[in-house]
Amino acid sequence: MVIPPSEYRDFLSLEQEHQAETIYFEAPRYFDEVDLTNTTIIIEYINAENEARIYPAVLQDWTSNPGFIRFAWVLGHEATKTAGTIRFSVRFYSVDQNQKIFTYSLQTQPYQGRIAFGMRDKEGESVNAFENYDYSSEVITALTQQITESRLRWNNV
Repeated sequence: MVIPPSEYRDFLSLEQEHQAETIYFEAPRYFDEVDLTNTTIIIEYINAENEARIYPAVLQDWTSNPGFIRFAWVLGHEATKTAGTIRFSVRFYSVDQNQKIFTYSLQTQPYQGRIAFGMRDKEGESVNAFENYDYSSEVITALTQQITESRLRWNNV
């Protein structure tokens, strides 16, 4: 059985974040004598706008903890575009490419989490600081260089 980590059961991310949060899952490697490392793993989800999406869990590890498979879901903008409830489940499957049929399909029970509101303006509208800005390549290069240089001087005490 795949269960989301307890720290993510209610709050998953903020609206409009993109790849800022990664949720890690761990499941038994074998289920009914099927080695799940031989399957494709996807996270099927329905975002707060009721749009159904999938995320292929390409980040996988089955060597660190023998008998288990770990995989990750990096929450992208499709998952976080609107604050509200996001529903998701994990599916393990394999397909016969010649016959174009499923040879195995296992889905977990659905779970849900919350995409929390981000910054709001006085009218309660979502604020995206990157909207309506047209940065030239020179400005982006200069900002990137400043960030890189500041990281070199950062002391974590």
